[in-house]
Amino acid sequence: MAAVGTRLNSLPTLTATTNVSDVSSLLRLSGTDNPPFFQRQGRGLAATGEVVRAEFSGTERFIDAEAWWLALCHRATDVDTVQRPGSGLAAFGAFTFADHSQQKSVLVVPERIIGVDEAGAFETRIALKNPPDESKKSHPLRASTPSAVGG
Repeated sequence: MAAVGTRLNSLPTLTATTNVSDVSSLLRLSGTDNPPFFQRQGRGLAATGEVVRAEFSGTERFIDAEAWWLALCHRATDVDTVQRPGSGLAAFGAFTFADHSQQKSVLVVPERIIGVDEAGAFETRIALKNPPDESKKSHPLRASTPSAVGG
């Protein structure tokens, strides 16, 4: 967990803004770069882009991911005028089943999330509050978390 603690000190600051949208179908978004997508009975979420990603492995991957996500949320500004399930700052994730898997577990915060529910559609836009100078850093937000077992 020490590696996660070190990385928590260098988290980016995000802004998320959610408003009502006029999107009528999530299916239009589903064709763009295989986004995270969930739909049931015409309701669901679709996301595009990537603002920040974190990778986790080892026996503490769930605990590390939770600590990372809570710290990221604590630093973020989230303006959610919709206040419905799925609106606001969100991350999409996939986690390995085995503690010692060669694959990494991952959480991704997208740039855009579209949600559709019984009340209509909403859109969340997420961005870095103070984007880094890309000429000085190759991929500052793509550092992975070393596993607790074997690095």
